[in-house]
Amino acid sequence: MTGWLELPSGAGFGASSAVASNSSYYKGVLYGGGTQTGVGTNRNYSYLYQYSTYTSLWVAYPLYSGVMSSNTMVERAAPDWSSAQARYGWGQTMSSNAGTTEWKKNPFIDEAKQVNVWEGSGGVSYNVNLGDTTWSSTQGSDYYARGHQIPNADRSEDSKYQTETYYATNSTPQIQNKFNSSIWSSLETAVRSCARGTDTVYVVTGAAFRKGSTSEEITYIHPKGDPNKRVPVPNYYWKVLLKVKWSGEGKVSSAMAVGVWIPHQQYEKSSSYTSYVCSVSQIEQWTGFSFFANLPSSLKSSAKSNSNWTTFQNF
Repeated sequence: MTGWLELPSGAGFGASSAVASNSSYYKGVLYGGGTQTGVGTNRNYSYLYQYSTYTSLWVAYPLYSGVMSSNTMVERAAPDWSSAQARYGWGQTMSSNAGTTEWKKNPFIDEAKQVNVWEGSGGVSYNVNLGDTTWSSTQGSDYYARGHQIPNADRSEDSKYQTETYYATNSTPQIQNKFNSSIWSSLETAVRSCARGTDTVYVVTGAAFRKGSTSEEITYIHPKGDPNKRVPVPNYYWKVLLKVKWSGEGKVSSAMAVGVWIPHQQYEKSSSYTSYVCSVSQIEQWTGFSFFANLPSSLKSSAKSNSNWTTFQNF
């Protein structure tokens, strides 16, 4: 768990662990317990936050057994949506660490540059139903949830780490029914499975509004907690994953990576994330970021060209 191998470069920032910012972005790093200072490998996650979109374009972190609960079903199953009380209560106590699961503003970024999802937002989401752009006092079964970039279940063993997954800067408006609760959740579970045991998986997860230089239409919503803000809804969500093997000298001797790029829409239960697996190199082209920039140059090309999930899983 050394080397900060998960850090990307791009948007004017190198693959450094240092906190940095400019007029458009804030690149932060969190160590648990609400601090941006830490020692060695005891890091929680890094993120690149874009002010104009209120979005962390990427969140990067190491994933391993020590930070995940042995209980793989940390988040509750979706309730019976016919009950208004169930709809309101969903998301209030999503894990065994109940005290850590309240959304909060990020203390290191100006509140005006964040979307208020921590108060006055109705309990479960942005209060915007799918198909609408303005908030509604009536929460339907299809709505935009506060989708985690780094899942809270990826930090379920340590409440200090998990608390920071509930910063507003880690949230994006994500379709709950048939996306967040289905295909995306299945992918997150699969990534955790790859990281259980002795393996560390270096994860970068992100949101994209357009694929490369295309001119796709973007939906903007007005959340209840911040109705005057136009909050864009990502058209895509993606993950890039890396595994490495170490030599006796503590150097990376081999590596394997894979990417998953999923259009943000509703999917049938039969849909699988494996249909959206691609190479990391392809996602680099679509996002403009360079992933795993600290990986030895001799290993990058081969690792990033893999587009087979099983090859990555069995590495």
